[in-house]
Amino acid sequence: MAVLACASVLAAGLFAVTVFGPGWLLVAIEREAQQYLQPRLRIDGPLSWQLRPQPSLTVARLLLLDDAGKAQLQVESVRIEFSPETLLAAVVPLALLEIRGVDAVVSQDAEGRWNFADWFVERPGGQAEAVLPFRNLSISDARVRVSTPEHAFELDPITITLDEAPGEQGWSELGLAARIHSPDSPALTLAVDAGARLTIVADGVRLAAPRLSLSGQVGEWLLERASVSGEAVSLQRGGAWVSGPATLDIEGTFAQGGIQANLSVTDFQLDSTSWAVTGLAADVRYSGASGDASVDFSGDAVGVGLPTEHHIEAKIRDGRATLPHPRNPAHQLSLSFGGALGIDPPTGSAGGRFAGGFDQSLFDLEWAWSSMPTAVLTARMAIDRLTLDAYLPADASSARTASGFSLPQWQDWPISGELRVGTLEFRGLVSRDARLSINAETPP
Repeated sequence: MAVLACASVLAAGLFAVTVFGPGWLLVAIEREAQQYLQPRLRIDGPLSWQLRPQPSLTVARLLLLDDAGKAQLQVESVRIEFSPETLLAAVVPLALLEIRGVDAVVSQDAEGRWNFADWFVERPGGQAEAVLPFRNLSISDARVRVSTPEHAFELDPITITLDEAPGEQGWSELGLAARIHSPDSPALTLAVDAGARLTIVADGVRLAAPRLSLSGQVGEWLLERASVSGEAVSLQRGGAWVSGPATLDIEGTFAQGGIQANLSVTDFQLDSTSWAVTGLAADVRYSGASGDASVDFSGDAVGVGLPTEHHIEAKIRDGRATLPHPRNPAHQLSLSFGGALGIDPPTGSAGGRFAGGFDQSLFDLEWAWSSMPTAVLTARMAIDRLTLDAYLPADASSARTASGFSLPQWQDWPISGELRVGTLEFRGLVSRDARLSINAETPP
């Protein structure tokens, strides 16, 4: 930020302004900060200062202007407090940096480039010192308007605080609160609350006890709570951006029912082109009008590639699931499973293989999903034995429905596949090596 870039100028100016006048210092601030900025910096407001009881400077109305003179960033006021004991030091740690009334416009073009990517000038030089230029930070009444070719939303208001942790040298308490909403859709409203203990080290940033919580509404999804927490997170230069253990808790409702989920990982690592999750444990519960369901499993996952060409591979171990029983939704069907899957978001496709069992049967499932040009699931499943009457509704398995038997709940699903059964029992008949197939209808 421009204010941080010219902290030394402000320190010296605190005394020089009484001799040369405030206009001189405003010009010096603009000139010094412009070395670090591509957009033009303009200060429209007045400058005020005081020496007692705490040396401080306040600058009002800072603007970053694009080539057309349109403001990309506006700041109502910036107030800086200096520590008297370090005011004349070679490096001036600010006692407080207070920023109020931020209004930023962030946009992405059709090629995926963000406008703020050109705001700052890369300057040659060695690695920056592992120290913050301020001991306390306060950002309030901030708003960020974000627009992409597909979406538009605002973060308003935003509050950020960074305060020295009492009795802990080098650590600060970081806090963030924001509200996310869309001017075009009332069904997007999220409250964000985050925090951590932060310290700057030579190779990056360390966050202790990080936490993030969300609540609000996204479409038909009413998010009662979603929280992420961990023991420690590391942001490293030239290496892993994020690493450490973490947990995720979610509880919410939507039109068809409600979901509760808990996920935890032994270690999570993220860098510029990949991420990896080790020791993933998940527990998901669903409740709805059609019955209750649950799934829990453990495994690992990796993702490789940039966002436009990302690919995800996951391994599932020790999976368990309970589903509403097809014959009687008041009862439940228990399954065990394990396997692997791959997801390719850029092409809208996924696939994998699972093996497991339910009741006294064993199964092997190979599947593939594609969303283009139309959504369809292709699957091949083999089961060693299946008593079909045990899974059909009671009236469907009776002799009265023999002439008009159908599977109305399945026939419209976008599924093409084959089921092979070693021993199939159906209405008193026993078949060996039976094959059943279903083919999704192709849209006209």
